[in-house]
Amino acid sequence: MNRLPALFGLLMILLPAWATAQAEREGAATPIEAVQRFHEALKASDPETAILQLAPDLVVFETGFAEAHPRAYADNNLAMDLAFAVVTNRRIVEQVERVEEKIAWVLTRSELTSKPGTDPIALRQTETMILRQYADGWKIAHIHWSAHPFEQD
Repeated sequence: MNRLPALFGLLMILLPAWATAQAEREGAATPIEAVQRFHEALKASDPETAILQLAPDLVVFETGFAEAHPRAYADNNLAMDLAFAVVTNRRIVEQVERVEEKIAWVLTRSELTSKPGTDPIALRQTETMILRQYADGWKIAHIHWSAHPFEQD
């Protein structure tokens, strides 16, 4: 019995998933892609993929606090950011990318609102991400978040 067609079919099913996993291990092709991957990982409660988007010298500024290394961020605030992303909807109002050689920044204004059945949240957030290009792609080197409440319609 020839198993070649079955093996070929299995390969065709597994190859796209493998390619996606491989791309996630590699850095992002563009700065905005790195930012998107980071936010998608938060939303999916996937800390490993979130960390993969971060540069080794990451610094995070949030509400007056600073995390000066990806490990410090992972140990102190990542769990809260994952939990927050799960209970909120994020709508990008404006996003601008600027690239100059191996440094880029992505400026994003968004609205964060609570999902049904969760505590009410309505925040306008500004986000600055500075990225650096490495051999394996773009990585986030600096994050600065700030937010303030707003009245929903």
